[in-house]
Amino acid sequence: MAHACRGVLSDQRAWCRAADETTLTKEQIKHFLLTARIVGSKPSKEGITHTSRLTLSDGILTHDASFQPIDEHKASVTLAGGRTVHNFVDSYKYNVAAYALAELVDMDDMLPVYVERSWNGRPGSLSWWLPVKMDEEERVKQKIQPPDLEAWAKQMYKIRAGGFGGLISGAHFGSSKTCGTPRTWYAATGRCSRN
Repeated sequence: MAHACRGVLSDQRAWCRAADETTLTKEQIKHFLLTARIVGSKPSKEGITHTSRLTLSDGILTHDASFQPIDEHKASVTLAGGRTVHNFVDSYKYNVAAYALAELVDMDDMLPVYVERSWNGRPGSLSWWLPVKMDEEERVKQKIQPPDLEAWAKQMYKIRAGGFGGLISGAHFGSSKTCGTPRTWYAATGRCSRN
């Protein structure tokens, strides 16, 4: 299976359908991400967290992963909207921590698997590459109904009322980067960008 999954970078806030998702267990995916050889790489096309798309192989499976090395700490930052954030931190460690928290509260079906791994001498988060079918903003614009409205509504309830979004980042979940599918994943906690 060469390059089975394509899609979001780990620093995107996107809901996506894992349409060509693997039959591997989460533990097998973790093992693969931690041990497979990195056989290719390219920088992401967009974004500001220096994410790279890596191709990994264990000799049997070849699959892409997203590597995010960002670990930025600043006394204060003024965001694009004009708001100033003091003690600003943007770190790959949040991706790994969010996945660990999701496992603890049995909500790890909402995120791709994340592990901490070094590449080219830099530590970062490495996540299973996911396909993006359509974000919520585009779905609404095109007036397309989710293929499984009940499953989509349950997932949105789990995100909004269940509080997972508030636990990991306090961000606004599901407002624009949502895909109406039975199986959706919140693909990270970092800044938004699109590949």
